[in-house]
Amino acid sequence: MELTIDHEARTATVSINGTYNADELLGMMSRLAHAKAILGGEIDEASGTPIQLCAGAVDAGPAAGGMRLAIRHPELGWVLTHVPLARLAELLAIGASVLAAELGARGARGSGSAAPIQ
Repeated sequence: MELTIDHEARTATVSINGTYNADELLGMMSRLAHAKAILGGEIDEASGTPIQLCAGAVDAGPAAGGMRLAIRHPELGWVLTHVPLARLAELLAIGASVLAAELGARGARGSGSAAPIQ
């Protein structure tokens, strides 16, 4: 895959021709996701960090009707996404349920509250 980014025109030229295995496709997806973030002004090119995260390692800002989150994917790098309010509520409910189950299991084992949650 050939990828050229024109910063002035805010465009990318992509040429793909060949046969690729799963790992090679993931590599192409990673390059394309990074190019999209650069063209969208979401990445600080000097640090490679999303603009909204330059002040710290973890951040999420409010967005209309939900929350904008930056997720660090092991192969795709920083993926910025908007989570609608209804989905955010579902995510919080799932997280609370998992946390309650874990704390309940630790209490039953007698490990106490000193054991860190991982």
